[in-house]
Amino acid sequence: MSKTTTVFWSPNITLGINYLLFASRYLKKIAPWVDIEITEEHFKGKEGTSGTAVKIAHALDIHVDSINSIRAGGIVGKHEIIFGFPYQTVRLIHESIAREAFGNGAMFIAKNLVSKEKGLYNFEDILLPYFST
Repeated sequence: MSKTTTVFWSPNITLGINYLLFASRYLKKIAPWVDIEITEEHFKGKEGTSGTAVKIAHALDIHVDSINSIRAGGIVGKHEIIFGFPYQTVRLIHESIAREAFGNGAMFIAKNLVSKEKGLYNFEDILLPYFST
């Protein structure tokens, strides 16, 4: 399909989680030896490990079985990546507090895809130009 039109794919459409994913890849690139833990929290009825957490684990070369999952109440979605350096930690956290975050992300993508050539795009393709200096 991407040979004939513009196609976008992402396991999570929120801008914040994709920014977190983008930033975490760069932090791991700077310090590939750092200890990394992933925690995801969602509403009580959500089954299995979140697809977003799995995507984060794959991007950071972390085994999926080591993702920490919490299910409680009406949590929309929260993902935390902990980077354990000697004598310090860096924590990247994204929390969706309302489902409108998904709509805002879709609008961001739509605005950024309108001028793209046909092809397959992901969130990193859209975010990368914002990080150039």
